[in-house]
Amino acid sequence: MKEIVFSVNGGGHDRTYTPLVFSLEKQKIGEEVKDAYILDMETNEVLPVQFSTEGSYVSFAFLVPSLRSFESRRYKLLINKGCNIEYVNVMSVEDDGSEVKVFSGDFHVLSYKYANVVKPYIYPVRAPNGVSITDNGPKDHIHHRSLYVAHGDVNGVDIWSEQPGHGFIKHKKFQKVVSGPVYTEIEALNVWTDKDGNPLLDEHRKVKVWNIPSREWLIDFEISLEASYSDVKFGDTKEGGILSVRVAPTMTVDSGYGKLVNSWGGINEKEVWGKRAMWCDYIGMLKNEIFGIAVFDHYKNFRYPTYWHARDYGLMTANMFGWSYFTGDKSICGDYLLEKGKSLNFKYRVYVHKGDHITAKVNSKFISFIYPPTITIET
Repeated sequence: MKEIVFSVNGGGHDRTYTPLVFSLEKQKIGEEVKDAYILDMETNEVLPVQFSTEGSYVSFAFLVPSLRSFESRRYKLLINKGCNIEYVNVMSVEDDGSEVKVFSGDFHVLSYKYANVVKPYIYPVRAPNGVSITDNGPKDHIHHRSLYVAHGDVNGVDIWSEQPGHGFIKHKKFQKVVSGPVYTEIEALNVWTDKDGNPLLDEHRKVKVWNIPSREWLIDFEISLEASYSDVKFGDTKEGGILSVRVAPTMTVDSGYGKLVNSWGGINEKEVWGKRAMWCDYIGMLKNEIFGIAVFDHYKNFRYPTYWHARDYGLMTANMFGWSYFTGDKSICGDYLLEKGKSLNFKYRVYVHKGDHITAKVNSKFISFIYPPTITIET
């Protein structure tokens, strides 16, 4: 058995259910990790931990339930203690060959659809009350596929709409599908093609769903676009977005019950569309309750903070290419040429929450995404 004492400091921010990951060298552990859990040394609360091995390191992931501003808490990681703790609502997956269903206990969180589709996407994405907070292929824009990745001009190919001549994002294989008490992670390889199947670029996509007890899900995306075949030009168009959301019909601004908000306090399409912001949140009604879905842009992302192609009818998408449209100045071009052999990498976090952006402390959750608490290994 091995015991590792470490501390977590929240910095100048209050934190709730914050995901944290740290790595230890196998040599430091001294034995193969078969089981592990974390003990809060102040309260003796047991925290689930999920571990994975990569090369000479073992990574440990867990959720910090709460930290006050500038509070530091000490924890003990216990490895191979032979724990027989039965956690509540452990995450699991079911793959039927066309979609991967993700569960927390018996609650269906979301489904990752990957076969027989124009592009892989996630639908449904369930709010805490069990209703999907997103819409899949609405009649006004059938190509708006819930929670998805796409762009409308890739070497001149439309990989956004589903009009005649459109391109595709094709699933090649899963590199990893894992689940446990702390998270589910889906790691997939995709290829972006023209209408005839000729490859344009490769995509490496990771989707990690954190197992938040309140069912206010945190969903992390890591997207790497790789120019494997030739130079790739991402064209200046508003019709696109590296991460996009189409919300449920009852949540739209046009329904009379919804609201768009960005990190600067902009409200609805008039003040959000075509503006740069660190995050954007779509808030509305689902079965007479208020919920929201926010997308956080990471400060290391290309052209941070991103522009937002966000509409009162229900679309919210991070688009850093459509400069001429968003600025209204056709002399400005947002094209970007990705040279062969290079990659363009993005990180986002999606926050599915109860209440509006203030009640759900959306900005605080954004801070925890870009500036998480610090971990110090003591022994």
